[in-house]
Amino acid sequence: MPETISNQTAKAIALDAQGLVRPASPGLRGHRTALERIGLLQLDSVNVYERSHYIVAAPRTSWGPPNDLDRLAHHDHRVRKVGNITETWAHQAALIPLNDLPLFEFRERAFREQNAAFFSENAALHREILAQFRDRGPISTTEIEHEENVRLPGGWWNKNLVHRSVSMLFLSGQLVVTGRRRFERVLDLRERVAPEATSMTRAEQVLELMRRASVYLGVATLDDLRDYFRIRYLSEARDALQTLLERGDVQEVTVRGWDRPAYLAAGQRRARSLRVDALLSPFDPLVWYRPRAARLWDFEYRISIYTPEHKREHGYYVLPVMIDGELVGRVDLKRDRKADALLVRHANIEPSHAHRMTELTPRLHALLRESADWHGLSDIRTDGVAGTWSLPD
Repeated sequence: MPETISNQTAKAIALDAQGLVRPASPGLRGHRTALERIGLLQLDSVNVYERSHYIVAAPRTSWGPPNDLDRLAHHDHRVRKVGNITETWAHQAALIPLNDLPLFEFRERAFREQNAAFFSENAALHREILAQFRDRGPISTTEIEHEENVRLPGGWWNKNLVHRSVSMLFLSGQLVVTGRRRFERVLDLRERVAPEATSMTRAEQVLELMRRASVYLGVATLDDLRDYFRIRYLSEARDALQTLLERGDVQEVTVRGWDRPAYLAAGQRRARSLRVDALLSPFDPLVWYRPRAARLWDFEYRISIYTPEHKREHGYYVLPVMIDGELVGRVDLKRDRKADALLVRHANIEPSHAHRMTELTPRLHALLRESADWHGLSDIRTDGVAGTWSLPD
């Protein structure tokens, strides 16, 4: 019979596995440690409060300054060659350790096969683009010299053929990200900067990604494990899980209140501490798979940036609020450099925690103060806050 654990224990295990119970120290080494603990940092361009990868890293590095992560990932720093960090399509577009890049070759091969017609039709252009990287070293797409590399009308989604081709060469594994400038990718030839191709089969790569997902999540269902690195085919995930069980890399457990089997990573600490306070990114691995957030914390969550303004219930860029390891509310924040202030535009407490508002409000303010200090902002402004969480002016 599988061992039975409580949902409270499952929460503590999840928080510990994600590096939130025992955060790393600030600095380059701390950020490297944090990334290795969770395997990836999802990237997102929305920066009304802060870009997602910084928000995810902050509580896992004792609120180390964002510039530490920039230096590690070569963002807005001089890019001569790839460092220890690169990017690939992992969960979504994400920062990953460079040495993990070969694990995603099955995805690159599939992409090349699915887009064979595009690569064939644009073979001459691709040769020309690759030659520029070969001759010039790491460059961004806008630095490529070509008559068709011009800005097109219609906004960021209307990209010219050169831009599309560079993206395709990146997704197919022929170009590797060495850093970013003003959030634009800087790339170089794969053979010049990346580890050699792996001899692993697709099944072996999927197996290793599933094993790592079990470590990063601590305790998880099959769907949780599959979602972490977006394993497309359920049959692949099931086969990998069966192998992990047979090898002893995971053990089946029953979590009270869950309606499906769970799997505990081998060697995972049976953590009990829930002493975690944090503002979470919408793309934090702790909550990005919404069924898992609902199962662990009874927290129904969606980001609202794609919701029409008049239909938004909790604001625009909604951050889950965690206090003592529980998801107790949500806030919509904006960083205002000109006003030297962190703006709180919406604040909502979960109905199940509304009776604790007096107790939790100072704890939320402490998190907001920590966030403002992290951004180098002097003031926190809560004038006109909408929502169910009553905050003082």
